[in-house]
Amino acid sequence: MKEIENLCKLLEEQAERQETLVSVCLAQLQAGFNGNIKYFNEKTSAIDYLVKETSRAEFLRKELVEKISRNLGVKLPENNIRKVAEQIDEPWKSRMVDSCERMRVAILYLKAWLGEAVPFYRVSLESARNALKNIYPYYEEQETASYSDSISKKLEMGLTCFVDDRG
Repeated sequence: MKEIENLCKLLEEQAERQETLVSVCLAQLQAGFNGNIKYFNEKTSAIDYLVKETSRAEFLRKELVEKISRNLGVKLPENNIRKVAEQIDEPWKSRMVDSCERMRVAILYLKAWLGEAVPFYRVSLESARNALKNIYPYYEEQETASYSDSISKKLEMGLTCFVDDRG
């Protein structure tokens, strides 16, 4: 069945994307540790791209699961790929389960990365804020909400007044 083959390919691409995301996140953190801002920013852009691609793939995955469900005449759980795989014959079943396992491992690595990254970023950001406040005592932060293509909320820091009218 064409839809099942497409779903398998999509899941394999998703697993590859998540494994790549792990590598990029680790490289970004290392760039932060090393103080390599250019490389850090490049990796941040790569992370944004991978997250957007993941969102697009998720939309396609849901569509494919709906088509497969209609074609098989069964109700497939769209949020649990392993349960979908149980309803599918070989060789697709093995391919789907393998992709799920790869994604599960990638998510575990991402959780571990967050455990290291969040404290580092928090300390770095606080250090930068303190330095800026020492340089410019009238510095104020404001949080503005914006939404990216992947509809994930981001907080942007803006300087309300870094240079006054006297320069």
